[in-house]
Amino acid sequence: MSQHQIIGAAEIVDFPEFNWLKVKARIDTGARTSAMHCTKINLQKAEKGEFLHFWLQPDDSGQARFFTTSDFEEKEVKSSFGTTERRFTIKALIVIGQKRIRGKFTLTNREKMSYPILIGRNFLRNRFLVDVSRNNVKMTQ
Repeated sequence: MSQHQIIGAAEIVDFPEFNWLKVKARIDTGARTSAMHCTKINLQKAEKGEFLHFWLQPDDSGQARFFTTSDFEEKEVKSSFGTTERRFTIKALIVIGQKRIRGKFTLTNREKMSYPILIGRNFLRNRFLVDVSRNNVKMTQ
């Protein structure tokens, strides 16, 4: 049996593929899926297939950056309020402490939320244990 790492209710994470570093993430065992804040999500159909375009605001400078991927899915996600919406899902490399994991993240506008990243239980399962009395555990280990 593998040893699960302990993380807090909030952590600082990195997304090296997007050069999005030191991002605040809320760990939410009540959420099934993980979510990433982005804006201007746009699906483009082209001769060579479909491409998903989106903008990330990777730091406090206000400089949003444009990204494109052809590796995505579309799925229905139910919010904590019970409403269902269609969201695009991408795979992204995330670094939490010393762990580097490629996980699935739905793309959504989280600008009204305190945390641009939400990490749900599908991502946490068989990897981490959450100590809700602590924050930024991976930064102090």
